[in-house]
Amino acid sequence: MNYLRLFLRYMRININTLLEYKASFILGILSSLLYIFISFLFWGTIYSYTKTINGWTFGQVMLVQGFFAMFLAFFWSIFHFSEHMDKLIIYGGLDRFLVRPMNPLVAYMFEMFSVDIFGRLFSTIVFFWIALQLGASMNIMNFAAAVVMVFLSSAIFALILVALSSLAFWIGKMESVIAVFDLVWNISDYPITIFPVTAQILMTFGIPLAFMQTYPTLFTMQQLNLSYFLQLIVIEILLIFIWLQIATFVWNKGLKRYSSYGG
Repeated sequence: MNYLRLFLRYMRININTLLEYKASFILGILSSLLYIFISFLFWGTIYSYTKTINGWTFGQVMLVQGFFAMFLAFFWSIFHFSEHMDKLIIYGGLDRFLVRPMNPLVAYMFEMFSVDIFGRLFSTIVFFWIALQLGASMNIMNFAAAVVMVFLSSAIFALILVALSSLAFWIGKMESVIAVFDLVWNISDYPITIFPVTAQILMTFGIPLAFMQTYPTLFTMQQLNLSYFLQLIVIEILLIFIWLQIATFVWNKGLKRYSSYGG
């Protein structure tokens, strides 16, 4: 219950900040519009030369873009803390969380939570609207289930980053490793089924790119049956459990090595 009250308190602070700096919210919407325009221009140029890419139409690829934008909304609003943990460890920012009577990782996660998820979901809505205009099909019930899959994928990704960022207790700066993940995100613009089978397996069981956009899109279009979709959800839950154990182990081991900044 204490965690819930603390989370709600941070929520109020974030909402007040968002209301105070309305220009920042508007700029976020404008950057989303620019991102949508560039993505639409890129894929529109490609599809001006072909009708499909390995079976994917223009509208279906826009669905993929929509689910990836949804993943980014979840990750940057809820799990963004995982990307900057190495700086928290190296520069002593962890000190102020260790003196609080709660799990320092949870406290840091609450502090980094951003309520501008609604602004980030703007891109998702526009991409889905474009997809429907281009003839892509969407089943509402399947779409609702696909949202759960996207959310779970963002949690997996966050746990992977927590595990990697916790290595900063031993290694120091992890910027180069995090930069690799930023590059990996570029692959998420493409349906994974256009890649070789080996790459598809890696993108499913290694870095969960397939769960971010391709599988949710296929299920929404009713190109995956319910049984297979539920198996994928079970795989996601197993990956969350595995990476939670790894991240917790590395974090706890590293925390024993931590000393105050300069100490």
